[in-house]
Amino acid sequence: MRSLTSLPLVLILLATAIPLATKAQESGDPGGDSSLELDTIIITGQKAERSLADTDGSVTVVFPGESDGVAGAADDFFGVIERLPNITPFQGDEIAIRGVGKGGFSFAQNNFGFSRGPNDLITTYVDGIPLSTASAPFSFWDVDQIEVLRGAQSILFGRGAVGGVVIIENVDPTFTTEATGQLTIGTEEISRPSFAVSGPIVKDRLAYRIAFDRYRSPSFTDNITTGNDADLKKLLIGRLKLLYVGEGGTELEFSGFSSKINTGGRYVPYVSSIPEEDRIALSDRDDLTSNDAVGASLRGNWPLNDRLSLESSTVWVREQLHRDTDFDLTPAPLQYAIIDNNIRTISQEVRLRYEGSRFDGFAGLYYEDFEGTDTNFISLLGSPINFSQNVRTIAFFGKGRYKISDKLDLTLGIRAENQKTESVSQTRDLAELNLPLRMREVNEDMDFSAFVPKLGLSYKILPETRIYTTVQGGYRAGGSGASVYLGTPYSFDPEKTWNVDLGIRHQSSDSRLRLGANLFYINWYDQQLAVPNPEDIFFRQDMITDNIAQSESYGLESDVEYQVTGNLRIFGSLGLLRTEIKEANEDNVHLIGNSFPSAPKAMVSLGGIYNFDNGLDISLAANWRDSFFVELRNFPENEIDSRFLVDLEVGYRFPDRNLRFDLKITNLFDTYYRNFAQRDPEAVAGYQLYNPESGGAVGAGDGRAVSLTLKNWF
Repeated sequence: MRSLTSLPLVLILLATAIPLATKAQESGDPGGDSSLELDTIIITGQKAERSLADTDGSVTVVFPGESDGVAGAADDFFGVIERLPNITPFQGDEIAIRGVGKGGFSFAQNNFGFSRGPNDLITTYVDGIPLSTASAPFSFWDVDQIEVLRGAQSILFGRGAVGGVVIIENVDPTFTTEATGQLTIGTEEISRPSFAVSGPIVKDRLAYRIAFDRYRSPSFTDNITTGNDADLKKLLIGRLKLLYVGEGGTELEFSGFSSKINTGGRYVPYVSSIPEEDRIALSDRDDLTSNDAVGASLRGNWPLNDRLSLESSTVWVREQLHRDTDFDLTPAPLQYAIIDNNIRTISQEVRLRYEGSRFDGFAGLYYEDFEGTDTNFISLLGSPINFSQNVRTIAFFGKGRYKISDKLDLTLGIRAENQKTESVSQTRDLAELNLPLRMREVNEDMDFSAFVPKLGLSYKILPETRIYTTVQGGYRAGGSGASVYLGTPYSFDPEKTWNVDLGIRHQSSDSRLRLGANLFYINWYDQQLAVPNPEDIFFRQDMITDNIAQSESYGLESDVEYQVTGNLRIFGSLGLLRTEIKEANEDNVHLIGNSFPSAPKAMVSLGGIYNFDNGLDISLAANWRDSFFVELRNFPENEIDSRFLVDLEVGYRFPDRNLRFDLKITNLFDTYYRNFAQRDPEAVAGYQLYNPESGGAVGAGDGRAVSLTLKNWF
């Protein structure tokens, strides 16, 4: 904890430097050249439109549609998370925010670990539709804005947001006819044709937008047994948006999509005779995940008078995921698994919003019906395990801000939620050791309620500078599940957190400099963690979830952006993170003192873009990430080394034409680095069952890729 005491110094130094920086800019730019001004960023993810300068909490915003020619700008979801402070890949194909994984602190901590489950810690919304982070339709073609909100967002989003949320908004329809298209080709089999078209259906009343994207991302791993690309990723997605604008400010927006994605495995066996840098897979079966998803949202806003408005959001989404994986990672047909997730969510949210001169806020009701089935077939055991779950949630929530004075604001928020869970699981009967093991069915109904408060204060110390602090609760409901191997039923109680944030935001008077810093402290109670299944005396790989720990995490996120001249813009970010398990039950005292998985202690990003006057631009972005462990036991064999990546992009916009050409190089120096490793003695002992020479598995990050893009506007 001694490191925490030094972190406020960062905030103090920033606050001290801001007046000097502002004064220098004002004297250095007396003319107030508007070409030097950074655009105002509007945040919508907190269910209220506010500028970034007026937003509390740790938020990073990415604009894919405005990042042509910017090195480090990502084409897909995982490209973004490699470069944002305190956000990392988790277990190879998920994400972690501040060391908190999408599905928990361990892989497959719930039965829908490959898709999206009711006990997730991080939720991603696309046009208001919740979607999986693993194998999901997250291409950034025709995307308007991405917001990453770190830390508990339980007040607004409920049980699936104790670690944070990701908000993705696609480009809206326009009332003028327009079209855009692009073609990308590159090394490592990159290919991408994309287009979007938008225009009016009824003048000034009804407009449409259609977008299409077919994307094959770079492949770096060859399977020499099957002859295929082991880490392929193919995406096909179509989107339709309709926007209706009525009299008096009424707006109604429909957003629908259909997608199909196929992704390969990110792991290769650790074999002493094959250098892991060669990226060679040996499996007799290709590790392949396919996800067919379709969903729609209907969002509306109806002004009732000059201060009151009614808002509504209706969502339906279905995902069908199929995964075929080779457990032993060898050319021999020893052991494989087939996993099927079929999930469906229907939700309805209604909010009443008030906007007055001194008070603004909203109150809302939320209802969700989640249905999911999970089928696991493990070849060695002969018969599949079936698990089904229905979760119904109803909640009341509200948030408001009151202006105590021209400089001081008070924010209050609450959420009261009730969740009813019905689960049916099949478990293997270990009374007999004959294979296949006999099955028995277990039914379990559970009911949970939670109340979560929030309190915040913000103060303008200067017209351009604001400091804030918030204290809020977070929670993840309890639930039940069935272990992957044996289908052992288990249940667990709710998990709770207390979150404290202290931050500063500044935008200079000439709008050339924008910076923010956010200190945070989180205390986790009744922490839900994956522990070994006591009934698993054979595989030594089966896990269940239980409330076993109390933990702490704290750190800092900071972003800065500066328009140096009309041609040069620079940007950077810093993430600092400490996590520690402070207490554990008697069976897990070995975890005390360990850090969370995917929780590097530091991340630093720097970059810049220079626009020449002849249409040419060049940009460079660099990112350094500290080392981290991939699992809670913190075995040294599973520690991931630090890595440093550099991206380069050169672009040219043709004069008097809506035509642009980009050359993009990611991982410029072809740095080899790991994102995952499972080489600890206990895991390897489990693999020995299938492969006597196994040294475990490793997963590498992407190598160097070069792509050329031609983009045209009509």
